[in-house]
Amino acid sequence: MSNAAAHASVVIVAHNQLEYTRMCVESLARCTRYPYKLVLVDNGSTDGTEQYFRSLEGAVVIREEENLGFPRGTNAGIKAADGDYVLLLNNDTIVTDGWLTTLVQAAESDERVGIVGPVTNHAKGAQLIETRELRHLEELEQYARDVARRNAGQWDAAIGLVGFCMLIKRDVIRQIGYLDERFGIGNFEDDDYCVRAQQNGFKLLIATDCFIFHFGERTFLALGVEGERWTNLLRDNENLFREKWRVPDEEEHKRRAAASELVQQGQGLLEQNNHMEALRKFVEALKENPLNEAAHAGTGVALWKLGQKEKAYESFERALRINPYCEETALNLTKIAAEIGKEDDAATFMAEIRRDRD
Repeated sequence: MSNAAAHASVVIVAHNQLEYTRMCVESLARCTRYPYKLVLVDNGSTDGTEQYFRSLEGAVVIREEENLGFPRGTNAGIKAADGDYVLLLNNDTIVTDGWLTTLVQAAESDERVGIVGPVTNHAKGAQLIETRELRHLEELEQYARDVARRNAGQWDAAIGLVGFCMLIKRDVIRQIGYLDERFGIGNFEDDDYCVRAQQNGFKLLIATDCFIFHFGERTFLALGVEGERWTNLLRDNENLFREKWRVPDEEEHKRRAAASELVQQGQGLLEQNNHMEALRKFVEALKENPLNEAAHAGTGVALWKLGQKEKAYESFERALRINPYCEETALNLTKIAAEIGKEDDAATFMAEIRRDRD
């Protein structure tokens, strides 16, 4: 395991299920060659998980006295993470040889890639692959080697990734912030995060040459969230997701994709100090998708650079109403408020969105 200067932080949240957590952590030690640091969040466990975490040399351990749910627990871990990447990993997974190096290679294949996920035996969507019965660790590791060899260097574009194992670039976290805690105990917070990343111009990839074994829903089962309770949880969080994003038809999906591309162009122009052209790109993006938080935030930056500070302040407010988790936009709002004498207004606004967020 590496020191605090590691290139990646692996964030694991656990609520009991020590047996699975131990297998996960042991597989990390056995199979990870890319430099990493462990950030472990004990979400109110009562089975010795905290003691186990604290026995792991070099790990950062966060103890919560009650189960805060996956999004809140994960956010606590992300805030304690450092490095070029943050890797969210469920405690009911077993990683395989060279897994993190493989995911990083996919992430570094294109500067626009923001999040990468592996393939697995248990997930929804395109990351699920058919597997033979894997009865022993040796069989699992051999199967993973076969997948790595057969699909070496093959990566598929994705419109969503499952949060059981997600490699996230630091730039993504800086721009969009943390998981939305309104999803409570969990489910659909990963879908939400992927939408927000794409709105900010980032691409998603599936590394088809990286196989991770996933037991699936162990924490939910331990909490008794199964059967009707599981169905109700999925339904409620899906409704929340659909209400938040107004899940688009095909035509609207094209408009959102166009908006994301325009945002990416605008961000490139900002880096070139071409603020007027950047502003035009962000305005075009908002015509395609008025709910694109990154376009509002980019508009604010461009207006600020062009000296239109009052309008920039309003753009930052609009961006934060859509995504209250973006620390960069919140910081920009605070800075510009100081320049135009709106410190009290900004403080009131930030308190309001934090209240709504929580």
